[in-house]
Amino acid sequence: MFVYRRVGGTWSLAQTIDAPTAASTFDTNFGRDVARDGSSLVISEVPSGGVPSTLHGRAHVLGDVGGTYVPQQAISAPSPVDGDYFASSSALDGDLLAVARAGA
Repeated sequence: MFVYRRVGGTWSLAQTIDAPTAASTFDTNFGRDVARDGSSLVISEVPSGGVPSTLHGRAHVLGDVGGTYVPQQAISAPSPVDGDYFASSSALDGDLLAVARAGA
């Protein structure tokens, strides 16, 4: 995933955020959905076709520290169900994060 910042009217690449090591083993659609509010960023990691149905999605919460997003927490479904597509979309508003589970 790529983060761009606008400075003086020009958008420039500020940071590249790679999928977590475990996620990169599979085709997980890291960054399929992104939500941002204030200094918090949520990036989805959703399994795609061809991935074992026992691999479940996660929502990765990152915080802006000095202009760089750093991982804070990876959130998994409280009761995972095979093929549930947890974190297929999300919404962030202050201290409230809503994470969808599209296949449930």
